[in-house]
Amino acid sequence: MKNNKEGKTNKDYLVLYHEKKRAEGGRIVNVYVPANLVARLDQMKDALGVRSRAPVIEKALEAYLENISQWAE
Repeated sequence: MKNNKEGKTNKDYLVLYHEKKRAEGGRIVNVYVPANLVARLDQMKDALGVRSRAPVIEKALEAYLENISQWAE
């Protein structure tokens, strides 16, 4: 596993990221997604300049749930 300048590996950063998100009240959700949607997520990720799909999925889910909750009213 590669180390960066500070001697941390990607796994070290991932552990810290998960700890931070849990402290903020986040939870892990695993889901299988069709390849065409993954490709679209990757396009959005690149367009937004973010490193992972997580923030794209989080924003998309927030927007979807906000939109669908308006339908239920």
